[in-house]
Amino acid sequence: MMGGVFPATGRVLVVDDAESNRYVLATWLRRAGHDVVEAGTGAEGLAIAAAQPIDLVVLDINLPDMSGYAVCERLKNDERMATVPVLHVSATAVQPSDRSEGLRRGADGYLVEPVEREELVATVEALLRGAAAHRTALRLAERLRRLNDATLAVNEPLNLEQLIATIAREASVLFEAEAVALVVVNDAGLRAVSTVQGEARVEHCAAGAVDAVRKAVGEATFLPALSLREHVRASAPAAYVAAPLHDAGGHRGVLLVAQEHATADETELVLQQYARAASTAIRNVRTYDIERRIALTLQQNLLPDAVAAMPGLDVAVRYEASAQHAEVGGDFYEIFSLAQDRVAFAIGDVVGHSLQAAMVMAQLRTGIRSYLLEGHGPAASLERLNHLLCRFHPGVTATVCCGVYDSRSGVCEVANAGHVPPLVANEDGVRFLPIGGTLLGVDAPAPRAHSFSLAPGDLLLLFTDGLVERRGESIDAGLDRLAAAARGNRSDVNELCDRVLREVGPENVVDDIALVALRAHARAGAGD
Repeated sequence: MMGGVFPATGRVLVVDDAESNRYVLATWLRRAGHDVVEAGTGAEGLAIAAAQPIDLVVLDINLPDMSGYAVCERLKNDERMATVPVLHVSATAVQPSDRSEGLRRGADGYLVEPVEREELVATVEALLRGAAAHRTALRLAERLRRLNDATLAVNEPLNLEQLIATIAREASVLFEAEAVALVVVNDAGLRAVSTVQGEARVEHCAAGAVDAVRKAVGEATFLPALSLREHVRASAPAAYVAAPLHDAGGHRGVLLVAQEHATADETELVLQQYARAASTAIRNVRTYDIERRIALTLQQNLLPDAVAAMPGLDVAVRYEASAQHAEVGGDFYEIFSLAQDRVAFAIGDVVGHSLQAAMVMAQLRTGIRSYLLEGHGPAASLERLNHLLCRFHPGVTATVCCGVYDSRSGVCEVANAGHVPPLVANEDGVRFLPIGGTLLGVDAPAPRAHSFSLAPGDLLLLFTDGLVERRGESIDAGLDRLAAAARGNRSDVNELCDRVLREVGPENVVDDIALVALRAHARAGAGD
């Protein structure tokens, strides 16, 4: 130890064509605790550096096959050797211009002979310490970059099992080691184990197993793996570095990363920061799940359980919730009887997936009922609905198509506020009604009503865009599939809805789907 600092040691390559010089330099360095390898030419030195790990190069300037400057440049241009210090030692190139040339072409130090043993050893150790600090800084910078990537990744999953797997997988990538995440949420335990390659498996476990690991860890950050093997069920590293995963009153757990020896302070600091980000992600997913369950309950209670028989119509409805959104969407439908054998119907979609979207959906559905029951027509009802939305939910938009069918005359009156147009299918073919208008939530004129007749057997199909939209294709392709499914189909409306969902809807529902099928039958009062 010199000056209160432990000397840095490493494998040193000495390149000098003078055997006596090599002997002296190598002897001094070996006595100082370094592992020394020797080379007599530049080519030999480059070959050794390429074949084995080298921590520092002591390099003469005047070599028989190339200059030491050229050797240094080639070493520094090698990505693997770029951070390895090069110390020039020369008895002939001793002018300030020589030293300047060496440093300018990549050397980290320059000594002129004769040189004292203490000066050589101290210079080598200083360069090794500097290189070690530089490597630590680069490693920390890379870990911080990976930490940022890992933090972003753990905020993507929308369910707890996916999240725990992601936490373990990103930890294994971050620290290039096996990682284990154990968490208890709502008294249920989950364990995720990830290999160094980032292959994670998740399984349920007893809450007691998680608590046993937490107890074994205690306040320690580095502990032997043997005491945890029963509950971790991973491979057998020498030890783990640990960080808590916890949230007061929410979840508890621990994150473990395999280590073969005592960990550096930076590893513990990065792991603790990552564990805090992972705990926040767990809390967010739990909150997300609570909101989803509330919204689902609200939505299930607001959508009709079953559709009663309607005058002059066969009716079928379907609702398919998205499998890929943790939140609930604002798709809805409505159908009910009015006086004088008339039937009111509507379908709509509040933009977004959230508890707010479900709540706005409920208010719009109630508003449509109220306005149509008061005797307002479809266009007037949509106008009033727009005032309601703009007044109480500024910034929220929705699309709604609503109509009234008179079973005595067969006349259907429909108004559309930005919704996908309804489909009419009969013996003459299939067509989408050419009606449109500005979506609700925007200060714009009310949409106009459109009237047409439904003959017995005619089909009117209303749907939300989740039915016909697929990633990577235009909505026209989905509309064409829907038209093909409805063309010439005289089947029962329930069978028709099932066929439409099967043939038109996406394989994995990425957006909610609402579907209302109305088929006119013999008009009330016909033949009187």
